[in-house]
Amino acid sequence: MTKQSLACLTIASVSLIGALLVFGQAVTLAWLSQFPAWQPELASLQFRFWIYISVGVVALLVGGGTAVRWVRQQNALARADGSNSAPR
Repeated sequence: MTKQSLACLTIASVSLIGALLVFGQAVTLAWLSQFPAWQPELASLQFRFWIYISVGVVALLVGGGTAVRWVRQQNALARADGSNSAPR
């Protein structure tokens, strides 16, 4: 595994785990907004909910794009290794 593929795999993993955590936080904020005690801060909760959703979508796109790039890179390396070692 090259340094570049390790970096891609790390970025994809961290981004996808981050997206999962951020979406969990957004769900928690949506759940908190259902309680009457949080009504004075409802606008703030809604704003933070949409911020977390936006960050989660960006992290999901970055992680997914990096994962696709890593898979394509591994396929290209496998094809290159296979064509060099084939008997002639």
